[in-house]
Amino acid sequence: MAETIRENIKRRVGWLSAIGAAGLLTGLVSSIVIANSEPTAPVSTIGLAGFGASVVAFAGAFVAALRIRCPKCHQRIGAGALLGKSCQKCGVSLDSPCA
Repeated sequence: MAETIRENIKRRVGWLSAIGAAGLLTGLVSSIVIANSEPTAPVSTIGLAGFGASVVAFAGAFVAALRIRCPKCHQRIGAGALLGKSCQKCGVSLDSPCA
């Protein structure tokens, strides 16, 4: 059975959510490392780099979720499209198979 547009969007949003959650977890661990190290220690630099990477991962996943496109008209519909029944731009049903 072919994957529907809704299932395709859900799959992509699921992966992006996992990347965002990993970014938040990395940020939490990095914050703990930074708080428990001396300012001149190399561990503090590693923690700071980890925190920066976590911000980039979370922000990237968030922006990518907003930029999800309709497979038919290729217009941005975002992850919020899952709440509707069709694409707001071209009207294709989200329950139709992906082409």
